[in-house]
Amino acid sequence: MINPNVGLNDPKINYSQFSDDELEEYLELQEALSHTDRMEVCRKDFIEFCKYMDSITMVGPHHKIMGEKFNLLNEAGNQRIIINIAPRHGKSYFTSQYLPAWFLGNNPKAYLMSISNTTELAVGFGRKVRDIVSSKAYRDVFPEIKIRTD
Repeated sequence: MINPNVGLNDPKINYSQFSDDELEEYLELQEALSHTDRMEVCRKDFIEFCKYMDSITMVGPHHKIMGEKFNLLNEAGNQRIIINIAPRHGKSYFTSQYLPAWFLGNNPKAYLMSISNTTELAVGFGRKVRDIVSSKAYRDVFPEIKIRTD
């Protein structure tokens, strides 16, 4: 039995006229639409993408500023960003792991370089980006992006 108080809050619709099967179908369609809308937001907004990909992502005021700059970079292209914040404040997490995956999802023909002060760090970040792009959650957001198998 469908609870008529859950997810059925459009005052223009008389829900009592529908059978339980019809209500269930309606709720499934609403959920699918909501998911589609969220995927669109994740494609356009870097911070929302990070929160979707990693549900425990903590977003501070400095992360919001970084996210706004990354959104502008994605929209306008060919810009430079320098990020100077203290160690352990999420620079690598956002810029070396999630930014390349999100940017490539939005710009599949782009070329990116991962540069670090050690090869080990750059390779590690590259692997994390690969793992993000290979995930089911990433395919939800960017279904047309696939990793080459060569």
